[in-house]
Amino acid sequence: MGLDMRTLLLATCGLFAGCTSFQPLIDQATAQTVEIEHAKYQTAELIMCRAISIGEWMRSVGPYPEKVQGWRALCVGSSLPSVPVNKNEQK
Repeated sequence: MGLDMRTLLLATCGLFAGCTSFQPLIDQATAQTVEIEHAKYQTAELIMCRAISIGEWMRSVGPYPEKVQGWRALCVGSSLPSVPVNKNEQK
């Protein structure tokens, strides 16, 4: 039951007097829509942060500094250094 069903319920409610009897259905449709959209967001975040190949990341994110910063904020946080660390310089 997605956005189309919710729209249909609201339109049907508009045709009849006493729309309060439809409120539980509208609430249920709204709750289900929120759950579906949340699942879509979680899937997109999983793909973007954990399932993307390095090649795809280099093509679609790497060349754009603003996308790199957004990816870091979403997927990594502050756990990575801003610049690569050269192990030879750490000695």
